[in-house]
Amino acid sequence: MKRGIMILVPWMALFLRCTSPETVGQLDAAIRVEGLRAHLQMLADDLLEGRAPGTRGADLAARYIASRFQESGLRPGVGDSSYFQPVELIGVTAQFNFRIRGAGRFWRLTQGPEFVGRTYRLERFVSERNREIVYVGFGITAPEFGRDDYSGVDVAGKVPLVLLGEPPSSDSSYFAGEAWTDYAFADYKRREALRRGAVGVILVHAPTLFAVDWEALRGTASAEQLFLKADPDTSQLAFECVLHHDVARELFAALGQDFDEAARLAAAPDFQAEVLPLRTSVSVTNELREFVAANVVAKVPGDGPQREEAVLLSAHYDHLGVRDVEHGDGIFNGAFDNASGVAVLLEVARAVAASPLRPKRTVLFAAFTGEEAGHLGSTFYAQQPSVPLTRTVANLNFDGVAPGDRSDELRLAGIQLDKLAEPIRAAARRTGVRVVPAASGGALFCQRPHAWPLAEAGVPSLFFTAAASVPSESDGAGSPRADFRDRLHTVSDAYQPTWSLQAATETGQFAFRLVLRLTRQP
Repeated sequence: MKRGIMILVPWMALFLRCTSPETVGQLDAAIRVEGLRAHLQMLADDLLEGRAPGTRGADLAARYIASRFQESGLRPGVGDSSYFQPVELIGVTAQFNFRIRGAGRFWRLTQGPEFVGRTYRLERFVSERNREIVYVGFGITAPEFGRDDYSGVDVAGKVPLVLLGEPPSSDSSYFAGEAWTDYAFADYKRREALRRGAVGVILVHAPTLFAVDWEALRGTASAEQLFLKADPDTSQLAFECVLHHDVARELFAALGQDFDEAARLAAAPDFQAEVLPLRTSVSVTNELREFVAANVVAKVPGDGPQREEAVLLSAHYDHLGVRDVEHGDGIFNGAFDNASGVAVLLEVARAVAASPLRPKRTVLFAAFTGEEAGHLGSTFYAQQPSVPLTRTVANLNFDGVAPGDRSDELRLAGIQLDKLAEPIRAAARRTGVRVVPAASGGALFCQRPHAWPLAEAGVPSLFFTAAASVPSESDGAGSPRADFRDRLHTVSDAYQPTWSLQAATETGQFAFRLVLRLTRQP
């Protein structure tokens, strides 16, 4: 009997120590609003010049993040010796000459106000002349929904004209209802056009179909495109041009058609693609440069039998840099997107490192570069992870965390969330928040969520973002969430001293509780 007591007492002592009021208080108040504010102010400061990869500002941001990891007691996460994972990139600055002719008219379009363009050929000069334009509606091939918008036409050597978005639906079994599927986004439409043999693609921005402000979309298209040097984009389309809806209206009017009616008919099950009496010529002059950016990675090693497994928390620290604009200083500070997410990442890292409940699994923290350019940092990490992705049990990614008041409601989106359902419920109970699903919406722009390559590789992934939801009645003009959406990818996304950061604190506290649960449960 005495032996049994001797064995039991250490476990009881450990239990009492970890569940004492003092310990519980430490866990419940782990995320400090003053810490979030300090990180947010620094990362969104003019000194960092918008944190565009390959610039002095981005290098300063990376060094700041690494220093905060080190100060909090986290170990280097790259080969146990460095906080920096070098990412070799190729930068492409493209000058477009985009023309359309037909129906007795000629259009020479202006980059910025009338279109935004990208090229996927890493050559000094790219040219495609006198190519036929084929209207393919939403440009979707989805047998599961009985759709093939390319049926009856051949776009090989031609240029599809494609609507951003997908057929509107209130039926969750048809294109996920009010949510968006992958079919809505530019990267899917580009891949499908390439698969069909097209030389380029013209995407049409229609606000009624794709709820993104043009200026935000224009801001998303970086002045310099980036590609991974070791793995450049396999797409070899000569160009992708996103057309302003007013130009699309003018084109269709010249053909004697109404653009709104054409868009409405594109949603019909019996839609038929058609070759338009229009031709386009696009030439691109590219300026190329090679440079090295960095992912910043740190870890809190696990101390249990599952320490070879990991939970990964991530956020991208890059933004759009400095650009010529009509008003202001031209600095895209990226306070909401995504200094806010990095601030939460750093605070959760500090809290995990200081927690009296030690993680059994290793906890990794990664600040990615090159995400605005197309998930480059997370793609590179997925190829060379600090812990194999087969042993990475979850990824929690922070992108655009609302810096306003506490709402007691947390909108979550993700992949394979069923595997994380029980820990999510437990963390919600501990932090007193109501977790609701977030339908993907306008703020995702023309790409999938940042850190998507990890989800695509099979890692159960949770995306923390205030902008991942279709606007509800409470998110109308003038609401905090609408205000954050309107600032995205504009020079007005700057730090505001009036931000309470209560919602960001709430998000960080929930994530902290969730991490503890994920690192300690079977």
